Amino acid sequence: MNRRPTDFERAPEPEPVKPTEDEPINQVGPSKWIGPAVSRDPVYYLKTFSGRRDDELAPESPIERHDRLQGVARPYRGLRGVEELGRRIRDAHSRLGARRFWLNRPGGTTKGAHVGAGQWLSILFEKRQALVALFEDLRVEIPDLEIIPFVGSTFNTAHPVDKAAGWSSVDAEASCFVPGQTQEHNYIGAQSNPDITLAELAFFPWLDNTPGPSAIDAASSVGVDTKHGPYPKREHFVRMSRALNRYNPSKYLIGEALPLNGDGTLDLDAISRMPWVAVKGWYDGRHEPGHPRYIKARLPGVHFNYQTTRLFVWHVNKEDYSTVVNPHAPKAMMQDEFLRGLIPITDNDEHFTWYKEQNDKLVAHHRNGVL
Repeated sequence: MNRRPTDFERAPEPEPVKPTEDEPINQVGPSKWIGPAVSRDPVYYLKTFSGRRDDELAPESPIERHDRLQGVARPYRGLRGVEELGRRIRDAHSRLGARRFWLNRPGGTTKGAHVGAGQWLSILFEKRQALVALFEDLRVEIPDLEIIPFVGSTFNTAHPVDKAAGWSSVDAEASCFVPGQTQEHNYIGAQSNPDITLAELAFFPWLDNTPGPSAIDAASSVGVDTKHGPYPKREHFVRMSRALNRYNPSKYLIGEALPLNGDGTLDLDAISRMPWVAVKGWYDGRHEPGHPRYIKARLPGVHFNYQTTRLFVWHVNKEDYSTVVNPHAPKAMMQDEFLRGLIPITDNDEHFTWYKEQNDKLVAHHRNGVL
């Protein structure tokens, strides 16, 4: 039986890949951060959270019920969910050669799509133990494994609205673990005893138990920290990432979203000092003047130095691969992103495979194998 070629296969093959130097005005570099050897391999996306809390498993264990109310995606709930996570990681590694995995909110959400920082203690103890055991096994099985949890930057909890446990709707939406303080005042690693303690309990276990970096939501914000004075949140996470990387080359932070200056231009200094991630829409430059995500540089015309930057493009929408208007659109999109120096986070097998092949060719151009 003849197999119908996919849109990716029908699209014309790209030219031999060896990025050329663009005009200096369109290049971002040189690098000021400590991790030039951080891989440019693509990242396989696993959506471990869900906004739903009414899709019960049958039967449902106490841990699975807890996970459901926390907003954990159905396949990853309970101890069965740990086994499923391991199965999917091993499958992507064996089929695609994937070794970097993006876990989107593994501890759940506070309704909808909110990203809370309390992604470790919101998981019940027995499941945390199972996760640690799984990560230890995977380290042995997959060389150079990276498991990258995407967590919030502020200490609000992933608890559901549970009045019996003393929670109110306000608590579930916007509270942190410190009574009487709002989430605005308590971000990971901020300089106060409560904040440091919270980081040790709720965030650093991910860094300790998973191989590789961690990703921080809204790390590019520049708002003044009202608790500690004029200390920009962005600079805080840049310094934290560099400090982690200084002592362990495999540990660093990936900040979300693209760091911008107040006038909408790219913060090239921040980009040169830390890896960053943004969904595809940021790079498309879709927003008009006046929109908070408007980028004066009009990103479709900007190329990033692939040797000195680490910028990830996160494909969260299936529309990114639509062929309704143009059957060659996915291939053109991938070529454009690759040649602009962007690294994809994707759950699309063909996208992942295409990028990995191109990146392997690029690495082959460098005798030391490091970009």
